[in-house]
Amino acid sequence: MRGSPAGERDRSTLGAALRGRPAAPRTRCSYAVPAIVCDAEKLSQIAIIQELGRLRIPVMALSPDPHAAGLASKFATQALTLPLMSHEEEHVGVLLEKAPRGVIFPSNDANVQNLARHAEILAEAGFHFYAPSSAALDGLINKDSLCATCAECGVRTPRSTLVRTEDDLAHAAERFAYPLLLKPTNLAGGVYRLVPERSKLREQYQELRSLLLTAPYRHRKAGIMVQEWIPQESAELWNITGCVADGEITCAAMGRRLRTERRRDGTTGSALLHGVSAYDEEIYGLTQKLLRHVRYRGLVECEWSKSIADGGGTVLYDVNPRPSGNIRWALGSGAPLVEHYYRLALGLEPSRGPVMQEGIEYFKVIWAQTDIGGALENPAYSPLDVVRVGLQNVRAMLPFSRAVVDVWDTRDAGPTWSIVRQQSGRLLRGALRKLRPHRRWDPAQAGRA
Repeated sequence: MRGSPAGERDRSTLGAALRGRPAAPRTRCSYAVPAIVCDAEKLSQIAIIQELGRLRIPVMALSPDPHAAGLASKFATQALTLPLMSHEEEHVGVLLEKAPRGVIFPSNDANVQNLARHAEILAEAGFHFYAPSSAALDGLINKDSLCATCAECGVRTPRSTLVRTEDDLAHAAERFAYPLLLKPTNLAGGVYRLVPERSKLREQYQELRSLLLTAPYRHRKAGIMVQEWIPQESAELWNITGCVADGEITCAAMGRRLRTERRRDGTTGSALLHGVSAYDEEIYGLTQKLLRHVRYRGLVECEWSKSIADGGGTVLYDVNPRPSGNIRWALGSGAPLVEHYYRLALGLEPSRGPVMQEGIEYFKVIWAQTDIGGALENPAYSPLDVVRVGLQNVRAMLPFSRAVVDVWDTRDAGPTWSIVRQQSGRLLRGALRKLRPHRRWDPAQAGRA
C-alpha cells in the first residue's frame, strides 16, 4: 500500500475523517421522514435502498423499469414505476404529484442536474435535497469547466482542449502526442475513443460525434474534448467516495483499483471489477482541497490516477457529483455515507460512525460487467487466469469473507436473484467466445481514459 506509515497518518489533519480512532458504535434509531430513491434499476441505488432499510428509514423506490432490481428489495416499502426518465423535466412534476415528502437520493449526473434546477420548487413542496447549486454542478460535470476549476485550486487534470469542428480538431491535435483520447465533455461510463495515430483521428471523431447523437446520449448535448492519454501501466487508479457538507468531508472511503474492465481490443473501460480499500494521504488531501474550493454539498466520487513512476504526479480524471456504482464498497468499508446525506438533507448534524477500514476488497460478481465476465473478455487473460479470477469471486461470497460484492446481500436476496436471471445468458456467451481463437493482445494499445 502506498502512502505514509500508519503512525504518521493518524496524526494527519487531512486523514482524521478517515483514519482516526474508531468512534463508539452507532446506535440504531428510527427516522420517520421517508427516503425517495431515484432510478432503482441502478447498482448505486440498490445499495442505498438496502442501507436505508437497515437504518429503519421508509423507502419509496422509483424506476422507469417495472423489472428494476431495486424494486425487488424487501426494504422498498413503496414502489413507483414512472413512464419517463429521471433527467426529463416531467420527472419533477411526477415527484410533486405522487411521491411522499421526504429526502431525495439522486442517481446519475443528468438526474442530479434536473433536481438541482428545480431545487427551490422541491423545497417549497416539502422535499429535502442536498446538492450544490445548478451552476456549481454544471462546472463539475462539464469537463472543460472542471479543468478550469481544478487549475484555480492547484489540482492537476489531464491536459485537454475543447473542439467544436473538424478544423478545431486538426489544430488541437497538433499539440498532443499519440495515442490521444477523444472524450465527451459531460459523460461518464467509459464513453471515449483512443486514437492510436493521426490517420485515425478524423474517423474516430466522426464515430464519437455520431454516437453522442443517438438516443441514450442525445439529451446530454455533449461536446468533445481532445485529452492526453495516461498509460495505465505506469499508474495506479484510485476512487474516493464521500459525503460533504459545505466543502468539508464528513465521512469518506477510498481505495485502489486492482482490476478494471478491459475491452477485447485491449483498451480500458471505466467499470471497477476488483479493488481494495486503502488510504493515500495525497489523494485525500487533493480531494478535500477541490471540494472545499467549490464548497461542495452532498455525495460525490472522485477518480484519480497516481503515477508509480518518478515525477508522474497525481491526476484527477473524473468527478461524479452523485452516488457511484461502487458505493456499497464505501459503505462496507465503514463510511456511513447514506446516513450522513440523509441527516444533512434534513438540516441535522452528521452522526458519529466507524472510520474506514483498510483492506476491504470489492468485487463485481453479479452485476453487469462482472469481474469473471471481464476476465473472459480480456484478451490478455489465459483460461488459467480466468479460473483464478473465478475462485477469487467465489471466495468473496463465502460467509466468512470480509469482501464486498456488488449487489450480494444475504439479508435481502431479491435484487441479487433479479440480476442473476439477467446475467446468466451474458456469462454463457462470454465463455463460448473465450474458447474461440483470438488475436494476440498488444499491451501498447491499452490505456486509461
